[in-house]
Amino acid sequence: MFPDRILYINLPNFEDGNKGIRDDFIELIEKTDFTDIRGMILDLRYNLGGSHNILHPIVSCVIDSVVKTPSDHYIQFAPAPTRWGERDAFILKTRNWKVSPREGKRYNGPLVLLIGSTTHSSGEDMVIELSQRGNCVTIGEPTAGGAGGRYPSSLPGGGEFSVSTFRATYPDGRDYMEMGIQPDVEIRATLDDILAGRDRVLEKAREVIRDWESIQVR
Repeated sequence: MFPDRILYINLPNFEDGNKGIRDDFIELIEKTDFTDIRGMILDLRYNLGGSHNILHPIVSCVIDSVVKTPSDHYIQFAPAPTRWGERDAFILKTRNWKVSPREGKRYNGPLVLLIGSTTHSSGEDMVIELSQRGNCVTIGEPTAGGAGGRYPSSLPGGGEFSVSTFRATYPDGRDYMEMGIQPDVEIRATLDDILAGRDRVLEKAREVIRDWESIQVR
């Protein structure tokens, strides 16, 4: 908690084996008196993604209405049509979900998401989902523009190359892969900032919350 009553939370990943991130976040929501804070900052700048089992319970804590997940589009091989003389043996499939607010205590006040070039996969899912809640601003740099479900291949020398097994889009079908999700407020750290230990992106997030016109809490 910063002295200006702004709550900062770093979410480093949503890996399945890291259930503590999910459980700690829910516990924090339960224990925090939201009437005593001006806003919340979620730092996703280095979040490479992980599992929806970790992500969606966290999202459900900071929404008051149902939000849509990104859509995943993938090819499924169906050999049967070739036996009937049809040429197309590949079927395009699409899957998506909806995230509902949790039954318990939730936060719906000013929310800032910090994003960057290593915000990836389900880290980007969170950005797309929470951008639907209202009262939310993204600050930083464009995200990675990637997706999960990777298929790995070994490389000579012990390296590894992987490629996503599906194409992800916004719920309405707009693309973001290969281009990234654009922030509402673009701020890039300079070399001087890094050498001085200054976090210009976080500073801007706190400034935005301090200038927020109204705060609604639940």
